[in-house]
Order: sequence, then structure tokens, then C-alpha cells
Amino acid sequence: MLSAAMALLIAGTASAHSFSVALIAGADAASDQVQSAVNGFLVASAENDGHSAETADGHLGGLDVFLTPLPAAQASDISGLVGQTFEQYDFAVLLGDATIEITEQGVGSETVIVRAGVLPATAQRTRFAQTYRARFETVPRDTAAQGYNAARRIDQAVRALGEAAQSEDLRAAVAATANGISWQTN
Repeated sequence: MLSAAMALLIAGTASAHSFSVALIAGADAASDQVQSAVNGFLVASAENDGHSAETADGHLGGLDVFLTPLPAAQASDISGLVGQTFEQYDFAVLLGDATIEITEQGVGSETVIVRAGVLPATAQRTRFAQTYRARFETVPRDTAAQGYNAARRIDQAVRALGEAAQSEDLRAAVAATANGISWQTN
């Protein structure tokens, strides 16, 4: 079993081209659930703005996304990531019953806290499930849908503002999507 401090990171402190996200699972999450959430996030990060000679795990809001499981000792079996680590997260996504204290695991007062959010109706999940099965050769778990939904919410907020710079506008844009978004993609 993984501790509540199981985290996943996407890129470093917000810059013109990248930003970071910690994906934090609850205390009872097994490593396969965390891998599933990572995979869901990867599906979303691959949907938009990809380019050849990819050096990141994908894109959200037009910015590079890098995923790294933390703490490394407890998440060493998570696969499919570039493997960069950073000290401060721009976003922290809390899955399931996960909680985090400010200043814990690189989550500071500037970090935008994101719950996975309300998932859309099952009919809207069909395209995601098909893409997930094609890429990972398995049926997506609920944690995959949560990871995907959180990534899409972050993507929507960053696109609306044109950047991932820490601001109350960014917090408000993320909060505005908590009750659900459409999973229709470009």
C-alpha cells in the first residue's frame, strides 16, 4: 500500500513553456491504481499540442508536461514517464480520499490544489476508454478517469488564461470546472 504522500509530478515551477503538477493518491491506493491515474493523465497530455521529437510526457494548455512519481522509493514501479523531478509544484491533484498539508512534498502556498472533480456521464467516457485501451491494452479503472479528468481541467484552465502563472485567476479557472467538464476534444 502507498502512503498518502504518493505523488506524481509534471514539470517544474511555471515558466513560459512548462509547469508542474503533483498527483497525490490516498493512503489506501495500490501502485496499480496510481499507475492507472498516471496513464489517464498521459492520455490527456497526448491529446493536444504534440510535436515531433517529444522531450516531455505531453502537453496541457499548450505547455510541456513532465510526469515523475514521488516519493521515488514508493513509486519506483510507475512506468511510461520521462522522469524529471522538481522541488515546487504549481498544481497538486488529490485523487480519491487523498489529503496534503501545505509545505508537504513540495506543495506550497502558491500551489493550486485540484480535486479530480466530477466525472462526466458514462457516454462521454467512451472515447477516453477506447483511447486508453488502445494505448495501454487494458480497461481503464476509475483512477484513470480521475487522472484524465484532472488533466483536462488543468488544460482548460491554462488554455483560458494562456499561461500557468500562479494567480487567483488560475485558481478560479480550475475551481470553475470542479462540477464537471465535457470530455469532447479537438
